[in-house]
Amino acid sequence: MTTPHQRMLRVSIRVARTPAQAFDHFTRSFGSWWPIATHSVAGSDAAECGMELYVGGRIWERTAADAQHVWGHVLDAQGPGASATDPPSSDLSSSPSLALSFSWHPGRPPDTAQTVDVGFHSEDSAATEAITGHVTELVLEHGDWHVFGPAAEHAREQYRAGWKLVLERFRHSLEAAPTARSNPSA
Repeated sequence: MTTPHQRMLRVSIRVARTPAQAFDHFTRSFGSWWPIATHSVAGSDAAECGMELYVGGRIWERTAADAQHVWGHVLDAQGPGASATDPPSSDLSSSPSLALSFSWHPGRPPDTAQTVDVGFHSEDSAATEAITGHVTELVLEHGDWHVFGPAAEHAREQYRAGWKLVLERFRHSLEAAPTARSNPSA
């Protein structure tokens, strides 16, 4: 029998962009779309947040008083601009599937970090591209619920609602962004 501690939380959305455009907006524009006023450690005192797009890079927030809160760290990134030292190859930028993995512990000590994996998968085919343009499925998987102990199931359900809201905010921001800005190869 699978316990709440073992079940992966999986949330997905479809966006009208290529995987490279979706990855770029998710990572490099993180602070522009993340709902920081409602989904942060400092709440209404949070001033900005961001993601440092390299392995070991921080996912962070800063308050108006300049206090910093680390939410997690990038564990792996396979997409455009994903390394501070090695620019992405053209093959990677046009890949139909890109990925990001990070630790996640906002408001908690790093030793209680969970893992979040985000995949950006092309759903393009000749038929869909001709009708609707590029379509990417973004799949977010959030695991390691054991860190919450007996409250794991409750935390998982709270995160399910939270990730749905966050990903809808991402979709609206991405689809409102000019295509050229969202296209790292443009």
